[in-house]
Amino acid sequence: MQNRVSISTIVLPNCPANIKEGDYNRIVADSSQHFCLMDQRMVSVEGGPKKVEACDIFTTNKQFVHIKNKGQSAQLSHLFSQGKVSAQCFVDDEMFRKQVLEIANEKFDTQVFDYKIKPLSQEFEVVYGIIDSKTGSLNERLPFFSLVNLMLTAIELERMHFKYSVCIIKRLG
Repeated sequence: MQNRVSISTIVLPNCPANIKEGDYNRIVADSSQHFCLMDQRMVSVEGGPKKVEACDIFTTNKQFVHIKNKGQSAQLSHLFSQGKVSAQCFVDDEMFRKQVLEIANEKFDTQVFDYKIKPLSQEFEVVYGIIDSKTGSLNERLPFFSLVNLMLTAIELERMHFKYSVCIIKRLG
């Protein structure tokens, strides 16, 4: 599995001990002018019954960063599914793209993409940020069922021509 999924080149700060995921996401967004906080900013999906989070952090490098504390397999499976669903909505739904751009423009001085043009998905990357205090390879860190879900998600992202990677975020303390 580790050979299929690359380790992200994005640099995210370490996560202080006992901090909640939402607070960490704000720390990340505040750490760089290239990171826009999207956490808890809900975006409509055309024809969908509800709104979804496009990601936790969107970057000027066209990265959708989804962050979760490593916990049970269900939490990580949700993380992987969130990235896949968001990527699909981004490619297929102009209104979804417009809302993502409107939120990003609140922070960025430059327009990162044109929402009216169907994006070339290979220009975008889905980054899965996993907050973990352990060390070791991805195969050693993640539970078996999470590895299976990550592999299946990677296959779907490849079909959509998205780049994807995992960023292990060191939990301090």
